[in-house]
Amino acid sequence: MAQQFRFNVTGQAFFRIDPGCHCIDPNHDTQVLSYSNYRWVRGANEQLSMGRTFPFKERVRFEVRVEFFNAINRVTLPAPTSNNPNQTPTFDNTGRQTGGFGFINVINGLNGARTSQLVARLQF
Repeated sequence: MAQQFRFNVTGQAFFRIDPGCHCIDPNHDTQVLSYSNYRWVRGANEQLSMGRTFPFKERVRFEVRVEFFNAINRVTLPAPTSNNPNQTPTFDNTGRQTGGFGFINVINGLNGARTSQLVARLQF
């Protein structure tokens, strides 16, 4: 059976930096977590869609719709690694953190880019 740890965090903050402050630089502030029993921040993500139907003759309709996902283009930070509190931080040759406990992996990019799609439909 694997050895398990339960850390007592009474009176200490879970995060080194508040991940909900919108002030994190993902290239430098990647070590945010202090302890593993935490609740991650809320991820806001708004969707927006608009559409219009154009009737032609008696039984023909043309429908156009555009949909935006993450319409306000909010950045969503991925959750930090929290499986091993004893994991040592690792760094690349430029000094950027690449792993370790409490690490937010932004090396492959951040989540939450705005996307959209256009839908057209001809019904007869």
